[in-house]
Amino acid sequence: MTNNQTIIIDQPVSSRDGKDWVVSTSIHINQRTFNLWYRSKSGPLADGVESFVAASLLPAMKLGYAIQSPGPLSDHWLEGLTAYQHTIQQWYPE
Repeated sequence: MTNNQTIIIDQPVSSRDGKDWVVSTSIHINQRTFNLWYRSKSGPLADGVESFVAASLLPAMKLGYAIQSPGPLSDHWLEGLTAYQHTIQQWYPE
């Protein structure tokens, strides 16, 4: 499932843990799997992939890897992500 040059994000899943709302996914990097999640007492929470792509961006930039999303991302969101990536590259040019 894992390509050595790609961070692969599984489809996020929404669930309840007692009174908490939880959104979780698995992220695969170099044949290792990391479980990433967020929770809130207020909900329901959006279960889109955007927050997990954002969380994967800095590791992907550091490693020079692509990010494989399980679903489409809006053009508007990608424009914002591109601007953010450009800013990070200016701050940390290495």
